[in-house]
Amino acid sequence: MSTYGEESESELARLALAALGERRGARVLVGGLGVGYTLREALRQEWVGHVTVIEIEPVVEVWARTYFRSFNGGALSDPRTTAITDDIGPYIRSTHKRYDAIVLDVDNGPDEAVLAQNASLYDEAGLGVWARRLTNGGVLAIWSARRVPGFDERLRRVFSRADIHEIPASVRTSAADYVYVAKREP
Repeated sequence: MSTYGEESESELARLALAALGERRGARVLVGGLGVGYTLREALRQEWVGHVTVIEIEPVVEVWARTYFRSFNGGALSDPRTTAITDDIGPYIRSTHKRYDAIVLDVDNGPDEAVLAQNASLYDEAGLGVWARRLTNGGVLAIWSARRVPGFDERLRRVFSRADIHEIPASVRTSAADYVYVAKREP
């Protein structure tokens, strides 16, 4: 988590919502709050109806509301936002809610889970759980610090469409980031 990741974290939300297409009242799930750039970007779309953000660390929400407020534009105060302190894995497995877009930035990528138990979020069974939590035509977007060989093929075994987008290195980052976008066709 850092303030210099704004470009790729914002692009994560933009790519997910572009793949979704304008859907009035869209319900978005953001896994991982961080500074709040992804949440802020999702809320910039007036047609987004509600964003639920899941963050495992309670202190991160406190920081986002205070120290990072100027970076995220006060996104946690937007009436369309609900913040939940929870682990995204157990949350997504236990909820029956369905989302139009799920935007995931909780690990360094599908091959580098921050928590050991998160590895199961990216195997075929885990991807199947994400797919079942999407509405028809819904989108799953996953941030990664590197391109993961074969991950796009794994996504295509579960989703009808999957693409990988390179977010070029900038003056603030030394390497490109990647966003995987998968769509659940009706």
